[in-house]
Order: sequence, then C-alpha cells, then structure tokens
Amino acid sequence: MTANHTRLVAICLVGTTGNTCPSGFMVHGESCYYVANASSASTWTNSRRFCQNLGAELAMIKSNDEDQFVYYLLRNTSDAQSGWIGLYRKADKKFYWLDDRPGEGNYQNWDDGNPSNTGGSEDCVHVQGHRYGKWNDLTCSRTNPVAICQWPI
Repeated sequence: MTANHTRLVAICLVGTTGNTCPSGFMVHGESCYYVANASSASTWTNSRRFCQNLGAELAMIKSNDEDQFVYYLLRNTSDAQSGWIGLYRKADKKFYWLDDRPGEGNYQNWDDGNPSNTGGSEDCVHVQGHRYGKWNDLTCSRTNPVAICQWPI
C-alpha cells in the first residue's frame, strides 16, 4: 500500500441488525468507524468531505465507551496523532454535533483547559491520540488531524 492511500482498518463485519459495514470500516455498537491514514490528514471541512465520500460522516461520540473505542482505533490504525470528530462551534459560540445535538448536556471528554478558543478561532474539535483520547478545539483550517468517520448500521 502506498503512502497516498488510506489504510484499511478491518474486514467488513456483520452488525447486530444483519447489515454490514462498508469495506474497510470496523464495527462498534450501532456504527461502523474508519480512521484515515496520516498521509490523508486535512482540514476539518476536507475531512468531513472525505467521510461523506465514503457514505459516512465525521464521528459523533455519545458515550465514554464509544470515545475509548475511537481513541483505540486512532492509536492502532493510523500513524496520525489526532483525528477530527463531528463537533464544531456555531455562530452562537456553542459547540454542536453534526446531527445538531448541543455539545453541552451531552457526553464530552475535553482535555484540561479546553475548549480554549485560543485566538478566538478554534471552532473544530479533534481527539488527541497522545492525550488518551481527550478532546481539544483547533482552528478548522489545521491540516494535521485525520478524518475519523462513522457510518450508522
């Protein structure tokens, strides 16, 4: 496999409902997940487009169990140190998931001192592989996180 290609995470697995994950995705709970290789690192918007081109979306984490799975997947299937998730700050300065659930009042795993909104422009969120899966807000134009994609079963 060349550095230009995304690493395949796992063989297609059968979900609990009898549906299968797309090729290269790994099943956990009611979703399938895919982590791009470090050579595919890009901005939050381009990472979202990458997932959408796979028929998926950036991961929307709802529990500690899911968060730990995503962290494990990131650490064990990609050379990347961090991965974009589907949490972002809207114009009202609050965080929302791509499915419009508010960040506040739902599961969160922020690293100490976060979200920090350094410079007033850190509107996108990534999972930090080197910080045990803790979340950090970043400028959406940063290009070092990879896409962490989620496809519902």
